[in-house]
Formats: sequence, C-alpha cells, structure tokens
Amino acid sequence: MGPAAAPAHKDALGVRRPPLPVERARLQQVAWGFLAIAAALGLRLAYIQTVRRDFYLRVAEEITSPEQPEAARPGRIYDALGRVLTDAESVAQVSLDPVAVRESGRAEELRRYLLQNLGLPPERVEKALAASGRYVPLARHVPLATVQQLRAQRFPGLIIEPGFRRSYPYGRVGAHLLGGYSADQRPLAGLDLRWRFVVAGEAGTPRRNVDAWGRTIVGMEADTALPPIPGKSLVTTVDLDVQRQVEAALDRLWSRNRPENACVVVMEPRTGAVLALSSRPNYDPNDLAPRAGEERKPVTVESMLNHAVNWEYEPGSTFKILTAACALQAGAVALHRRFHCPGTMILGGRPLRCWGEWAAKGHGSVDLPAILAKSCNLGAAQVAVSIGAQRFTQFLETCGLGRRTLVGLPGEAGGKVYPPESLRLRDLANMGFGQHVLVTPLQLTAAIGAVVNDGIYMQPQIVRRVLNPDGSVFREIPPHARTTLCSPEVSRQIRQMMIGVVENGTGRAARIPGIAVGGKTGTAQVFDPKTGTFPEGQKVVSFVLVAPADRVPDFCILVVAKNPKIGEHGADVAAPVAKEIALYLLRRQGILPETDE
Repeated sequence: MGPAAAPAHKDALGVRRPPLPVERARLQQVAWGFLAIAAALGLRLAYIQTVRRDFYLRVAEEITSPEQPEAARPGRIYDALGRVLTDAESVAQVSLDPVAVRESGRAEELRRYLLQNLGLPPERVEKALAASGRYVPLARHVPLATVQQLRAQRFPGLIIEPGFRRSYPYGRVGAHLLGGYSADQRPLAGLDLRWRFVVAGEAGTPRRNVDAWGRTIVGMEADTALPPIPGKSLVTTVDLDVQRQVEAALDRLWSRNRPENACVVVMEPRTGAVLALSSRPNYDPNDLAPRAGEERKPVTVESMLNHAVNWEYEPGSTFKILTAACALQAGAVALHRRFHCPGTMILGGRPLRCWGEWAAKGHGSVDLPAILAKSCNLGAAQVAVSIGAQRFTQFLETCGLGRRTLVGLPGEAGGKVYPPESLRLRDLANMGFGQHVLVTPLQLTAAIGAVVNDGIYMQPQIVRRVLNPDGSVFREIPPHARTTLCSPEVSRQIRQMMIGVVENGTGRAARIPGIAVGGKTGTAQVFDPKTGTFPEGQKVVSFVLVAPADRVPDFCILVVAKNPKIGEHGADVAAPVAKEIALYLLRRQGILPETDE
C-alpha cells in the first residue's frame, strides 16, 4: 500500500476543505493568469494605437464611406404679388472612389462619360481618377436630369450626394436686393444673407455615431437620423414689374451717361414699402454658383455693392427739401421771407459761392419756393443759419439720418450728422444745401417720402411677411409709423414747392403734362478726406420725384449717379430716368393714359 493521503480538515461548518497551502497556491496561479492576459491585451492595444495607427486609419477610410447630413431646402423669396424671385433646385455633388473605379475595370468608360455628359475639364477628370484616396469630389451642382442618367449607368465607385442650389429665375433683376449663394451654398449678400437664419433651414443629421473627434465608430451606425428642416420663405414689398422697369431705365443711364456708379430707389410714402431698388454696376447671382458644365463668369466685389444702402455721400441740393421743411416746421423762416443771393459771399473767412453761372451774377432776392425752384445755394445756406445748429441737427436725426434705417438688408451704412457743438457757421451754411452731411440714398428717400406724407415717417420696409414651409403665415410685418417730422400743412407747402421746381425751375426735364409732379435736382461736389479738398470734376448728380404731388404722393423715386462722363447735372442725367419710371407707374395705376406722355 502507498503512503496515506494527507487528511482533509473540516471548517467550522463541517465542510471539508483542502489544506490551506494548496488553496493559496491555486489562487495565486489564477491571479497571475489574469495579469498575463491583461498585459497582453494592453501591449496589443498600445501596438495598434501607436505603431499601427496609420494603417488602421486607412482601413477605416476604406470600409466606411463619408456620409454627409441631408441638406435642407432653402425657402423662397417672393415679390409682393407672390411671384418667385429666388428658388432652390434639386442638384447633386458627384464624387469618386478612384480605387473602386480602377478595380471595376470601367475607368476608361467612366472617363468618357464624364467628359461627354458633365462637361468637366479633362485635367480634373484625369486627376480624380488617378488619385489614391477613397473620396474625391468631382463636380458640384449637377442638374437632377444629368444625375439620374449618371446613376442609371451603375458605375462602381461613383458617389452621388443630393442637395440644393439657389437659383434666380430673373438673373440680374433685383440682384442687390436678393443677394446670392457661394459655390458651397453659403449666402453672400442681400436678403439671402440678412435673413439666412430664417431662409436657410437646418440640415439633417447623418446615420452614424462618432467619437469625441468626430470620427465614425465602425459597426456603431445609428438606426435613425434627424430629417432636415426646410427654410421659411419671405414675401417682400418689391413689385417685380416695377423692378424690371427700374432695371431697364438704369441700364439706359448706365450706357448713356457712363457714371462710376448709380442707383435707384422707389418707395411708397404711405407705407414705407420699397417697391424697387437697384444699383450699378450689378451682377447675376446665378454666376456665383454655376451648374456643372456651365462657364464660370467672374463676379467682382464692386458689382455686388448695394449703393442704395451702403453708399454714404453728400446729397447736394435734393437736401434742400429737408432744409425748407425744418425751417417751416420750427417757425424759423416764413414761407415768403426774402433772402438775398449775391452769387458769392464771405463766410468763415472764405468765399461761399452759388452754383454755375449764378456764382457770378447771383439769384438776387429769393424766398423758400424760389430757393428750391432755382436751387439757390446761398439762399439755402442763409435758411440753415436762421434755423440754428441745434434745431437743424435735431430735425435731421428725427428724419432718420445718422443711423441705419434697419430696412433688412446687410451692410447698411448710417450716414453722418455732425453734433451741433462741432459745427462752425460755415459748416451749418453748407448743410443747408446738402454738403457737410452724409446720407445713403435709402435714408434720403425715406426722409423726403416722410415730408410729403403729411409729415409721417414710415419705417422703410422690404420684407412684408414670413411664410412657413407649408405656405402658412409665420409672421406678418405690418407698416409702422416711426415718428412725425412736420405738420400736414408744412407737408402741403413742401409739395407745392416741389411742383414749382418741375414746372418753373431746374426740374423741367421731369414735367408730365396733366400730372402734378414734384421734384428736386441735386449736384454735389465729392469731398476727398485724404486731401481735405473737393477734386475738380468729381460730382454726384441726383433727382428726386414724387407724384401725384397735389396730394400725398403714391411713390417717391430717387435717382443718384456718381461722376457721369456724359451730362453735368441732376436735371440732365437723373431727371429723365426718374420721369421714365414715373410714367410707367402712373400708366399702370390708370392715372395717365397709355398713349400720353
């Protein structure tokens, strides 16, 4: 018989247990085993994340395709009658997986198809097919019909991502109002930019989970994705027919008078609604993001400037309307108080001259109606001095000058009204005829429109309502009376004086037989802040027209042009354009027969 086995012992409960040394040895073996496994896993993880990191990142790119969130359809922009000014068309971005294309054996077939049907440059196609990556963007804004034909070919390695492209069916018409989108569909200007938080919508979310660095976790794709939220739409105060007429008239001024820049604003004084607004030079918003295969046309920064709202200029004699209104409203000058214009007078130690031939012979004795009709600078200067700096600047600030109108367009300038304590006597005199003060065309149109609207200043407005994607009204923006500039009686007197300008004064070029037309010409020097002088030949010419002026007018038109090469004054450059637009509006309203001039 062999040696006897070690007797087992019982614990306090009577359970038989192996000897204590054996039990301890086995536990130690198990623990060391777990430690060995943990060490092996740790070393393997360290190896993967350091030594082999680049390899596994490449593998991840190969087995996962880039997934973009589903694009949101931008809202539309309508004119006042519901006609679509901007829309969004369905397009797609076409990309390639060059590795998959080469492995399929159809690379040459795909190359020929892309060159023939997408109109892409051969060098771009060759470069994309020869790339080593797994995702190479090839063409943006490919039309839906082309995409459907391309998809039907079932080319391996072809990646098609649907989206939207902003489109402008009327091209250059209203470009500075509407704006434009870049090639990657970012709003750049106009209502598109200012109202992007409403119009752009929100993109959906991709069906994937990501780590803290935004990288897809392979094998952890989400089951659902949030759908995109379409953008809301804008209904503007703009009338497409009026806008077209303005564009055509401004084009004729642009080619005939060849100014450095020009703009037109048409506003409805009773509501503050902007019926049309245009600037030159201009551009086609479609050129900012052409479709695939279309020729890219350059769009300059200068052509995208909206001079109607971001151009600060000294307005010249059109400003005399505000000078006269302030004088009458403040009681500083009676309607027929006489002033003497000698042609040249010494003020502030330097000569102050009237304009043109009148600098030598003067206008003689003039009252307020004559000052406006003859556009007498020295008479207006004396009126401004009679008003005083405090009252004059306060009135101009009430007119909205010196601050933005908040019409709803980006890049709007605020102009400049100097504080009364900084104004010397000569500065105040210059302000009387529209120098030493800066305005934007929209500011001046709104202020003059308020003066002829029984003195009530209406908030300038371009957006009338916001629509939900289903067409229901999200928000209505009614006309808003901001303040009162003058009494109805003063307003009536100003309208009569403006009629006198057209019938018997410098604005005869805007006469329309049978219609009470009010107007005011303007020709201002251009100040150069670098030299502190007014360079020879630099000028801004303008004309403001209101009609019918024997009552609160239906419209107010301002035409402004800088440095025209043909033409000298607002009367021969700007007034014919304002008259052309006014004839259209009067005929459309039935006030003027279609065959009458």
